[in-house]
Amino acid sequence: MDLSNFRMSFTGSVHSMRGPVRVAILVAGFAVSICRGSLSDQELIELSKDSSAIRAGKETYQNVCFSCHGQSLEGGTGFNLRDGEWVHGSSPTQILASTAKGFPEKGMVAFGSVYDEKTLENMVAYILSQQIGFRGLSYQIFHSAATNVPLERLTQSRPTKSGVLPRNFADEKLTDGDDYAMVFQGTLIVPEEGRHFIKVSKGRQDEVKVEVDGKESRPIDIGNREFQYAVKNGRQQVRMSYLKRDANPRFEVYLQGDTLYEPLSVSARNRMLQTNYFVKADDRPIVIRKKIEHLPPKSIGVGYPGSLNYGFSPVTNSIVGLWDGDFLNVGPNIDGRGKNPSRILGEWLFYESPGIQVLVEGEPFEGDFVKYTVGDSPRFEYADEKRRVRVSASPNGLRSIRFHFELEGFGRKRITLGLPEKSLNVESKDGAVLVGRFIVDKAKRSQFSITVTK
Repeated sequence: MDLSNFRMSFTGSVHSMRGPVRVAILVAGFAVSICRGSLSDQELIELSKDSSAIRAGKETYQNVCFSCHGQSLEGGTGFNLRDGEWVHGSSPTQILASTAKGFPEKGMVAFGSVYDEKTLENMVAYILSQQIGFRGLSYQIFHSAATNVPLERLTQSRPTKSGVLPRNFADEKLTDGDDYAMVFQGTLIVPEEGRHFIKVSKGRQDEVKVEVDGKESRPIDIGNREFQYAVKNGRQQVRMSYLKRDANPRFEVYLQGDTLYEPLSVSARNRMLQTNYFVKADDRPIVIRKKIEHLPPKSIGVGYPGSLNYGFSPVTNSIVGLWDGDFLNVGPNIDGRGKNPSRILGEWLFYESPGIQVLVEGEPFEGDFVKYTVGDSPRFEYADEKRRVRVSASPNGLRSIRFHFELEGFGRKRITLGLPEKSLNVESKDGAVLVGRFIVDKAKRSQFSITVTK
């Protein structure tokens, strides 16, 4: 787990972050002790089947993890936590240890210094309950000069090459010649509910065989040289045999269900990386923390159904972008490793840092980012020892949004808003709109709003 980039302390049931946070002081020694006497791999796996433990772990995850690792563990600025590619070890006890000790140099705090052991075990149980894809995947390659050797016979011979696949994706590009067969074997994790299949797309003359727990799974022809193979719920041993015969070979493998479509092979994953994935706010606001094109690092995107969307920077405590459209295309970022930025689904009104920012006596208020909340009215909060600012927004009809500012502890200080250099259509009854500045009425200094319309 890599809750990167935020300095964090934790209060209540929201994401909390403060200045040069005291949590870092605890990282060195206390966190590692959390794993002494903790559960074994098998015990954690059994805990991942306990509905009460899963519920408790999910609540903790959604409070402190989802902003970096995704609502469904799919990854964002932090790693994907449900597939087979794990940088710091994928066994249950390794996940627990990584969660407890953290990676302070990468921005992830030691949760062993924040939560008790039972809380962390429940969170790991929830993560384990959401796992999908291969684990312990190995491969064998069989080369043959004769192109008419049957698949069954060829894969019973001595392999010319074998090994393990640490990323747990089947990779048919490991071969050296044109005539070959490959066998991939490992533990496949399938969701506990619903019908699921291994879907294979292959070349016209290529051969494929899939075995589940030692028994052959019969192919279902779904057209376009694509086949489905039924699999069980939960963990099972899967062996996939592939014989390349076609001049244009193809071996794309997916795990498919009613609401699931995940790559199991390198070629399938590469194809999905070239695909658009749209994130839309259908009936309520959505908050997402993925890299967004043109916005500063660490920015948090907020999308609204039928309204404008915006990006908030917890570094400068300001609104750094505003756009219309259906929110985001996270396709370039879908691998969960944060390599490429997501793109907006619409048109920019502005992207600029610091953008819209609270100024006190003409200078930026440099409080530490404290927390943000999600739900029907996402809100961002930052403060210093005596003063506090809260920023939220609400739709104001199509292509219009109203930003609300609440200030505490500023007394009679002169409050203004810095506005982007690009001209915006800004209106407010709480002050005067000037070029590049909004002057707040003295009577409204503790609470005021501005409306931006496209």
